[in-house]
Amino acid sequence: MTANMAVRQSFFTALTETSATDKEGVGTIRRTQNGDTYKWVQNKHSAALTVGQAAFHSLANQATFNTLVYDCAAADLGCMAGIVMATSLAVDYFGWIQIFGYNASVAVLAYQVGPVISGSWLKGTDSLATLTYGVALGTAPIYTRGVIALEGLASTVTVATATKCFIQCL
Repeated sequence: MTANMAVRQSFFTALTETSATDKEGVGTIRRTQNGDTYKWVQNKHSAALTVGQAAFHSLANQATFNTLVYDCAAADLGCMAGIVMATSLAVDYFGWIQIFGYNASVAVLAYQVGPVISGSWLKGTDSLATLTYGVALGTAPIYTRGVIALEGLASTVTVATATKCFIQCL
């Protein structure tokens, strides 16, 4: 950071707020005192994304890679952007995603690959906005951006479930 750059400390929107216009400046980073970090993005997926769902950047849109988000496509599994904060982030709307820190309501789906164990590295699920088991505890993660489960989830759970996690999508 250069000497003339200031860290922004005030924002126009709450973390759960959305807007049809770019009120914060797409790509703006917001950090709380406890280190949780958020990014202001635009939803370009074909449907609304909801609180706790995973959002992904698309390799097909290199010019806007870091500012637009979608649900997970197979080609973009390694491009997790973060976790949606708004109750509903409508198509073409702007809102906050969490890119680093603790979150108690990440949408996790266990039944496709077996139970999620606390400490597991989670990954995106193709064509969904949920996360699932990716790599076992103590094993090197497949991707550099991801989420660590902080609690277990049984393999019998067949719907996305709010799960305590630590987000690492910087």
